[in-house]
Amino acid sequence: MSDNEPDAPLNERHRHDATVPPGAPPAPETKKTHHKHKHHDKTKHKQKHKQKEKREHEEHKDAEDKYDQDHYVEPSASSLECVCCVNKPKLPPGKLDKETGQITYTKRVWSRCCCCLFPTNRALEVMLMTFLVLNAVTCVSYTVPSFFAVAVAQNILAPTFLLISLIYVIVLLGLMTKAKLTKMPQRRFNVVMAMLGMGCVIFYISPLIANHGVALNLPKNLETSFPNYFSSQSTLPPSPQSQPFAFTDWLNNFKSFRGLTPNPPNSLANVTTLPFKTVVDKEVRDCTSMSREWDPQLFMQIYRPTYKFSVSPSPVIFHIHGGGWKVGDMSWTGWSFSYFLERGYTIVSSQYSLTCYGYTGQEMRDDLEDAYNFLATKETEWDLDMSRVTAVGESAGGHLVTWLAYTLPGAFNAVFNVYGPVNFELWETIPYRHRLKPGGGDMPCSDGRMSTLFDLTGGNCTKAAYRSISATNYVEAGTPPTMTIHGAQDSLVPIVLSEDLHERLDRAGVENLLIKIEAVDHGMDYGYNGLPGQLLRYSFERLLGGGMAEGDGGAYTGFIGVWLVFGFWVCLGTWFITVFVQFQEIMNKNRGESSNVETGEDGGAVQMIIV
Repeated sequence: MSDNEPDAPLNERHRHDATVPPGAPPAPETKKTHHKHKHHDKTKHKQKHKQKEKREHEEHKDAEDKYDQDHYVEPSASSLECVCCVNKPKLPPGKLDKETGQITYTKRVWSRCCCCLFPTNRALEVMLMTFLVLNAVTCVSYTVPSFFAVAVAQNILAPTFLLISLIYVIVLLGLMTKAKLTKMPQRRFNVVMAMLGMGCVIFYISPLIANHGVALNLPKNLETSFPNYFSSQSTLPPSPQSQPFAFTDWLNNFKSFRGLTPNPPNSLANVTTLPFKTVVDKEVRDCTSMSREWDPQLFMQIYRPTYKFSVSPSPVIFHIHGGGWKVGDMSWTGWSFSYFLERGYTIVSSQYSLTCYGYTGQEMRDDLEDAYNFLATKETEWDLDMSRVTAVGESAGGHLVTWLAYTLPGAFNAVFNVYGPVNFELWETIPYRHRLKPGGGDMPCSDGRMSTLFDLTGGNCTKAAYRSISATNYVEAGTPPTMTIHGAQDSLVPIVLSEDLHERLDRAGVENLLIKIEAVDHGMDYGYNGLPGQLLRYSFERLLGGGMAEGDGGAYTGFIGVWLVFGFWVCLGTWFITVFVQFQEIMNKNRGESSNVETGEDGGAVQMIIV
């Protein structure tokens, strides 16, 4: 090579293969080429794998949809089908025919069906469980529109439904235990029904468990709260309620409707109805079908006991009905008149003017004062002990009777307020969680006739007007001893109103007691043998008698039944879990033995039998 020729490329100068002609393209470096090919193959493999997965997924989904369309049938006479998107299981692989694109299954599979396939011969069970679950949910539906339904569900229906739930779960678990070594076509249905039944049991007894401490400490709280009012010489009649709560009485709910029909039989009382006042017609008619018909005369009902425990002269229960100041009548009450008539108390229940006829809260209070004065004129004629008059009222009646007792010195020896609103200045500051329809009475005063406060104050929406109709405004050292029973979850009258009242009574040195019942709503006293009904009778009877009964504060056995049921439920739950686990193991074993798995080109399972 001469000096005039250009230098050859480096790779040509070091070429080992002499047969390669000069000027040929340079050969790629061996090591670098090897890495490029390896990286390219790996990337290409990933792309092909993703494309394959995507293609198989689309094919499987198309086949799944086509299978559902081709094989869907209407429910047969032996079964009910539920097709929905809840709890959608993953469709197991089947045998794929690559020529037709169809997936063949050895057994019909429902890819979009819930676990609610059941034979029609068990439809009655489904209906029964529906009622049980609805009632259990109602027990905790603490809202204004449903408060009465909550009281009925907890105090009247729950005892019977509790027994039904327990019996049903026991029978069902027994059948599951017996059938655990065999295939059970309805196993999922049985598991769901057992879980629902056990859940209902908890819903029914949870208010009882939540109030165990309330009932257990009630005798002691009564004694410590009224040390002066409760004298050593108790005037309790014979056969008082021995315990604050008895589970056996709660289960015996055949008397539960007794409080809903307060009119006692003729063998217990002589009932007299007579007018005591005539009012001026304000020509306002804004009432509902539940309001009493307009009459210028206000009436009073007197129930005079004729039972063997009657005493002379008879102590008096001065009762004021509730109803939101616009509905109801003097016969309305949630607790039983008959129980106290059997023990010698005379019950007086009075009407008062209603807001739907245009009357204010002050006019209602004046009506009740006139009723008391009229009653005092009949002391001798009706053989009454006017030195032992106890005022009681529920809801709106609790407000009116507390307000009356605090502003009528010397008239009443004690006050029993049953979830009545007593502080409207505080009431107006509480956020309104429930907006009712016009006329519902749960609107701010500024909303006019849509507001109860507007009606009670006569349209004077000021703090001074709120205080003038509030019982808390009249608390002083001479205020009568006061007892309040109130539900912690009251959706209509917040319990903070009662708590504020009793704080003021404590500061004034007035003997008082607030009985706060957990897990109950407004109207909780409906139901004779319900938990609130039993607590109300026990405490009210001690307040009426001015002392405790012999044996109060002794061994308390009322909740033994509750804890037995709870312990039994725990045992059932343990039994259920054990049976379910064993059953699943057996089913998995049977599934493994009966599964027929074939292997395709890719080596994956493409067919599976669903047991």
